[in-house]
Amino acid sequence: MVPHDDSWAVKQEGEDDPVSTHDNQKKAVQQAEKLAAEHKVRMIIHDEDGRIESSQQPS
Repeated sequence: MVPHDDSWAVKQEGEDDPVSTHDNQKKAVQQAEKLAAEHKVRMIIHDEDGRIESSQQPS
């Protein structure tokens, strides 16, 4: 999950285009958590400056 223009984007690593974009970080995190759980992949959350804020391993 990364900042994207004036919104937040859920992106797959290595892809240029976002999977989805959201008005706020909370909505983007919710979508990223859902996708990460479905695909059993690690989720990385970036802050507004693009730095890694946190990450979650699949359960």
